[in-house]
Amino acid sequence: MGHSQRVKRAKKASQAGSRAVNAARRSAGSGRAGIYAGLAVIVVLGVVVGLGVWASRGRTPTLAAVPPVRVSATYPVDVRDGVVVAGQPSAPTSVDAYEDFLCPICDAFESQHASTIQQALTAGRISVHYHMLNLLEDRSNPPGYSLQAANAGLCAAQAGVFPSYHASLYAKQPQEGGPGYTLDQLAALGHALGAGTSFESCTRSGTYDAQVKAQLSAAENNQTLLQQGPNGSSFGTPTVLVNGKLIPVLNPTGSAQFDQLISPANTP
Repeated sequence: MGHSQRVKRAKKASQAGSRAVNAARRSAGSGRAGIYAGLAVIVVLGVVVGLGVWASRGRTPTLAAVPPVRVSATYPVDVRDGVVVAGQPSAPTSVDAYEDFLCPICDAFESQHASTIQQALTAGRISVHYHMLNLLEDRSNPPGYSLQAANAGLCAAQAGVFPSYHASLYAKQPQEGGPGYTLDQLAALGHALGAGTSFESCTRSGTYDAQVKAQLSAAENNQTLLQQGPNGSSFGTPTVLVNGKLIPVLNPTGSAQFDQLISPANTP
């Protein structure tokens, strides 16, 4: 039974419950009749509450629309084999960032370093290869947000609005384990940022789904990208490389090192 049917049935039960309660009140007096009427009220209210809970269980929680964040980007952005490539091709320093739009640590990385990265991109000091992955695909409710968001990010790059789209999805990131943004909301964000008419069909059809999945498979099997954790070496997000060298941005030392490597003092 769908949610709308549940709600209609619960509404009818509520109306019937109200009528029964009013009737019981009218007939209630003192003594045994009053007691029976009171018991009838309790039973009816219990049924109504139970049906209300039953109806609510069919409801999927949703998030408010994604607030657009606009980034002024003067550097080129392209899509190559499922990777978003931002920055001048002649940039002397190359950064690879493996991210998942649902990953809270990726959000923390972006919050701390986004300004520095944008300055370096604008100055032509670096190029950034964004590998948007679906590592946490089963960690949203319902599952699938990571893949849909990664695909939408690639569609945004194709439509010329990736920097703003990327910033928007992190600025109001869904909580891991909760609902992600719907396809309608992902499409609406692109339109709000000025994406063309092809963006919505790209987002809804999962144009880049296969390439996103291929990027994740390649990353998980790349020994260079493995990081040491409590259960041994494994791949996770965020993973960041500068000129092919893994930078441990999850700790304060590595985070500071990253900023230094893309600063004017360390880039030709």
